[in-house]
Amino acid sequence: MRRRPMPAEWTSLAHLFDEINTHFIDYEAQVDFLLRCADRLLPRLRSALDLGCGTGRHAALLAERGPRVVGVDLSRRLLRQGRKAMRTATARPLLVCGDLAAIPLNARFDLIYALNFVVSFLHTNETLLSALAEARRLLSPQGVFVLDYHYYFPPEQDVKLRSGWEEECVVRGRRLIVTHDPTVDWNTQLCT
Repeated sequence: MRRRPMPAEWTSLAHLFDEINTHFIDYEAQVDFLLRCADRLLPRLRSALDLGCGTGRHAALLAERGPRVVGVDLSRRLLRQGRKAMRTATARPLLVCGDLAAIPLNARFDLIYALNFVVSFLHTNETLLSALAEARRLLSPQGVFVLDYHYYFPPEQDVKLRSGWEEECVVRGRRLIVTHDPTVDWNTQLCT
């Protein structure tokens, strides 16, 4: 499968990626959630793969906790920003540029995760199925795959969204409206 191009709208906001996401993502709580899943479901967590890692913030926090961590993302720019931010870190994940539908790795991982609706950005059935097949290929035999998914409603369905679905933030003087599902509480979610 040919590597997909990076969408222009993502590239244009890449320099604000971390600033925007700190308004909406509790990276520490999400990594704690991943570790609870690993503690419950794995005999030992030695390695992890972050699908759609962006600048690698989850990967860096998880690497500080011990396992070998690799992050994969389609955006060279986000990966470059992540590597720059992690220069002085004691535990650094390996950040690799690649398409989730054709991951350029051959290692096996105990934990594979795709958080913050990464899977929702795989817009075709072919791409989604390829990405899931890649995760399966790279998952160790007793490994765990954790993902979240967001269903986008077509405008013609006129779906009434939950209150709190839309939030506003200001980053570098720019007003941004980000939509997300605020009902996920990573501190209290159970790993089942």
